[in-house]
Amino acid sequence: MEQRRMFQPVTQGAMDLLYACCTDQLRSQQKVVGKISSPGAHSIATVLVDVIAPVGVHTGGWPADEESLKWTIEKDLMVKRCFQEHCVLWQLLLLIAPVPGALAVCKSVLASLLASHISFWKYCRQQKTTHAADELQATVNIVQAMAHAGWLPSQAVTLPHWLEFLTPDECCRLLLAILRHVKSHEQAGGSPEKEGSDDGILNTVRNVLQANISKLGHLYPTVGKL
Repeated sequence: MEQRRMFQPVTQGAMDLLYACCTDQLRSQQKVVGKISSPGAHSIATVLVDVIAPVGVHTGGWPADEESLKWTIEKDLMVKRCFQEHCVLWQLLLLIAPVPGALAVCKSVLASLLASHISFWKYCRQQKTTHAADELQATVNIVQAMAHAGWLPSQAVTLPHWLEFLTPDECCRLLLAILRHVKSHEQAGGSPEKEGSDDGILNTVRNVLQANISKLGHLYPTVGKL
């Protein structure tokens, strides 16, 4: 933990420099305006894949189903450990997520992250997700990146704010629903559609919300009509 604190100023400085290099516009006094450029975001995404998964992870796409997760667990855990040891990777992933098509470039990395955390929550014996703080934050980052990329239906974009109130089983169910959703709504370019026919994710969202209405009732208006 102390080592992480030591590198935080350096990490933030590197992120500021990287952001400045990849934005479309710059103002005087080193203040950055505008969004990160599409070429810059795609370049970062390509580097992430080359550095984190040089041998290819889920090269064929998303895991076929829950059962298939056990066949790629070694590679999935390798990617997961890489993000655990180098927290700046989360910042890079969240940086490029809002840029159309950028997150799809590193879909193989995201697929491994999603798969490894589905497995973790499936077998977690804690009573609350907050009892596994590091895993919870990583899961929030994954879902947040997908929400920023427009990979979730509009009624589910607040899911990252729910996770701290859930049980591990409920978190696992949500992640499995997200996996089914992105697979069934995937376009040719690798980015799932934001809207479309309900593939079960909204039923899962509704069931989890209703089971935690005493804690999540204040978020009910944000999910619209389910």
